Amino acid sequence: MSTRKPKRSLAIALVLMMALSVLTLAPTSPAAAQNTQAFTDAANLGRGVNVAYERPNGQSFRVRRPAAFNAILDDISRRGFDHIRLAVDFNRHSRRVQGKWQVRPAFLRGLRAAVRQANNRDLLVILDMHGKGNNGFHKTPARARPRFVGLWSSIATAFKAERNVYFQLMNEPIGPSLPVARNAAQRARNLKTTNTYSGAVNRYYTQATRAIRAAGANQPILISPIFYNNLFEIPRLRMPTVRQGVRDNRVIIDVHFYDPLCFTHQGADWLAGTLPAYKASCQTTNVTWQSAFADDPFATQAQEKGKEAWMTDAFNNAVKFAAAKNAPVYIGEFGTNDPSYRGNRFRAPRRERLAWTQAVVDNTVNTKQAGQPISFGYWEYEASFGLCNSKRWDTGFLNVLVPRPGGHKPGPCQAND
Repeated sequence: MSTRKPKRSLAIALVLMMALSVLTLAPTSPAAAQNTQAFTDAANLGRGVNVAYERPNGQSFRVRRPAAFNAILDDISRRGFDHIRLAVDFNRHSRRVQGKWQVRPAFLRGLRAAVRQANNRDLLVILDMHGKGNNGFHKTPARARPRFVGLWSSIATAFKAERNVYFQLMNEPIGPSLPVARNAAQRARNLKTTNTYSGAVNRYYTQATRAIRAAGANQPILISPIFYNNLFEIPRLRMPTVRQGVRDNRVIIDVHFYDPLCFTHQGADWLAGTLPAYKASCQTTNVTWQSAFADDPFATQAQEKGKEAWMTDAFNNAVKFAAAKNAPVYIGEFGTNDPSYRGNRFRAPRRERLAWTQAVVDNTVNTKQAGQPISFGYWEYEASFGLCNSKRWDTGFLNVLVPRPGGHKPGPCQAND
């Protein structure tokens, strides 16, 4: 396989403020070790797209039918992608047996068959522990950590013989809810709360990594900074160790990039309940890439440098922060909300959405790590950010994400909302 073919809370507004303190107060990683395998693993991912393993079914969810899932894989492979990041809610399919948590064996057998179908189409697969159930893992660590570690132990046991699969331990740890820091004392309390929270998540990562390796699985592992995989939180990460003082050498850092939020999530009404300022500032028509910075914590830098230069700085920072951990970075999610999906009445200008996406892709190509471009997974195959809506490919975005000579031809795709 070629190495390259071609949602949020008030905490987001505090990330920039916290970033300056992170660099000096975050715990450092254990003994530096050569991590060349992880950089190779990251480069091998190339260009990918996020796919949901389950789809809404009334008030619940159902696993995609094998025939429908295989058709989606055919779509993605033929269009030139290298991997899928497969969002799986393992919690929904978990149980406790003799006091130990595990994923139900029948569910794992079906998932393993699906992964093999992807591999048969030359697609690598990231198994991403997704879903609302993740929040309990880092909100109540004393109770939830045994479940988290147990689930990963059973996943690793089921997949240890599969060579073309990666394990993403947790999608978007949300971070603590922090009051607005109006004085130095509150800033200090917020910093302490954030470091405590991040420390708990780091312990999760090490314990899950050790459980995975103890199960005999040697697949690459992805870990996520807090505050929704925010790049400015990379310095708080402590790289997982296989034993005291010996870090694992196949760990990749997954960053998600949706800035400025009011532009990328224009009309995303599910944010209104989690980000109080969102409804008034973002649910309007024709919010542009630049104008969205007016309500963004990064407004000053963006207005002074210009939006393109600001984005380049963001990518350079991500690589710099990860390099300090001797680890590669991967952009596991980025995208813009499609205003045409299900009659969304909030209209982000299409040319702006394409320009923003092109700028992200250009930065993954131009921002080198270990001499290689940054691999990425676009959010998403279908639904509100999707490449495949109304069962037709959006060739404009395909030409940006996986360009080919002569461009992509219009055609049907297999979205089955």
